[in-house]
Amino acid sequence: MDVKLRILILSVSLSMVLLIIVYLFWTHELQYQLPTPVPGNLPQVHIGDTIQDLSGFGKPVFYHFFNFDCPCSKFNIAEFRQLYRVYQSEMIFIVVVSANKPRSSLKELFNKKYNLDLEVLTDTDGSIAKKFGIYATPQAVIVEPDGRIFYKGNYNLARYCTAKNTRFAAMAIDDILSGKEQPGFMSYIRPAYGCALSSYDASSNKYTILP
Repeated sequence: MDVKLRILILSVSLSMVLLIIVYLFWTHELQYQLPTPVPGNLPQVHIGDTIQDLSGFGKPVFYHFFNFDCPCSKFNIAEFRQLYRVYQSEMIFIVVVSANKPRSSLKELFNKKYNLDLEVLTDTDGSIAKKFGIYATPQAVIVEPDGRIFYKGNYNLARYCTAKNTRFAAMAIDDILSGKEQPGFMSYIRPAYGCALSSYDASSNKYTILP
């Protein structure tokens, strides 16, 4: 085989391998280090807002927004399980699963897969996410007994929830249980990181589920 042809074949092969590596790095790592796109039709719901139909539980409620197809949700589950085991006697924990189609078995699937026994809500139409102004997974929302949102946002700045000084969800739990009016780290809160909800349409920058 001609030397130039060999060099050409080798160059093309190496370029293809490099492109595959870049693609895998983007799809599995880099894109989740960037803020999740904020849809143009996202309802504005802020920390401190009160949602009347969320009151009456008698305890603070911790909502965990989860997606089985989101790598970030999978990486985050160890942190969520730890929070539940530490604070389950002081708070109510509810899992909200983002899914395209109704699946009556999602509660059983989630609890069996992660060895938990929790209330699991399936958010097929995005109505729960809309109520809280959530547009990504994983995200945490902590609601006071009177329906006031005490915290909503990321669990941690680190993708694997390994940075102890930015364990925002855990810090927010400690703050609400100690009687604080708001989280003590408000200036450090960042835009949502993770996976867009399954209904997000990147071409229109809107969620199809939202009006």
